Amino acid sequence: MADSTMEGFEPPKVGNGDQAPKQRHPETEYKAEYYYNRKTTTESGHEFEFDDTKNSERIRLAHKSGSYFEFCSNGDKVDNILGREYKYNTGGFTQTVDENSDLKYNGNIRVSIGKNQHIEVNGAKTETIAEELAMAVNKGASIVVIEDLYIVAKNVTISASEHINMQAGGDIGLDAGGNINLKAGGGMSVKAEGGDIMTESSAATKMKMGATFETTSGSTTTMKAPKIDLNP
Repeated sequence: MADSTMEGFEPPKVGNGDQAPKQRHPETEYKAEYYYNRKTTTESGHEFEFDDTKNSERIRLAHKSGSYFEFCSNGDKVDNILGREYKYNTGGFTQTVDENSDLKYNGNIRVSIGKNQHIEVNGAKTETIAEELAMAVNKGASIVVIEDLYIVAKNVTISASEHINMQAGGDIGLDAGGNINLKAGGGMSVKAEGGDIMTESSAATKMKMGATFETTSGSTTTMKAPKIDLNP
């Protein structure tokens, strides 16, 4: 049997992904020079600017509350909304970002999907959660991993109201620093079709039956000990 210990095992490292920009909302590029900046201000304080100042060309629409959007000289667009933002599409919505994307929510986020969801990642994916993770699935769930799967935790509990099935094309290893307890409400069967069954203990081995104990061997049965007491 292959070595089943975890010696030398190192769980995969969880990265932080690409670092977020130090300043999420760039300041305005306002460097207007006389004549090149055409600005309109309404009676209540709304502003609309077409700025043709060299190397600082801008288009800016600002609400009197302080909310604004601005097109910068390099083609960037800045939306600064002091209140809430609402978007409603009666048709589809497609968003394509050719480079990195950074999202930050300081409060809660809720996503509601009326039908199916499909997420495809061509590279690696990491998720870092500071507190708890809870998932509820009303029907079946499948996890398919082509290569290795690691589960690392302080305590692991697996509970099933019906069956638990484990199948491996190779070895199955159990390595416990403490005791291993097996309990069955019904019968228990151990069958090795391709090799031996070996039980080894550095201390005493005890077997207790509430009924008949029967051993059947297709070949020689050997018992070796300094003392064998069949009727203590």
